[in-house]
Amino acid sequence: MRHSREGDEPTSYSFTTEDIVEMTVLCQSGRVTYAEVGDILGKMLPAVFGYAMANGIAIAGAPMARYSDMDAEGFTVEAGLPVTPGAEET
Repeated sequence: MRHSREGDEPTSYSFTTEDIVEMTVLCQSGRVTYAEVGDILGKMLPAVFGYAMANGIAIAGAPMARYSDMDAEGFTVEAGLPVTPGAEET
């Protein structure tokens, strides 16, 4: 798949699927519009990171986001961090 704007060099994308191991994730979720997603992720991820740090929860990987329940108005976004198993659910 290739995407570019007029005058830009084409950008190539490749897609793969892979199985990942089960993990524990500390996250926030909410329903957003397509226009809001950048701002919302910019608020959710720092909030999750701050919560982990304030509560002594060890981060075990890179930040991530998951999108689901998409429709014409928007979708559900979950933004968070993998953490060590045993972190409490709140």
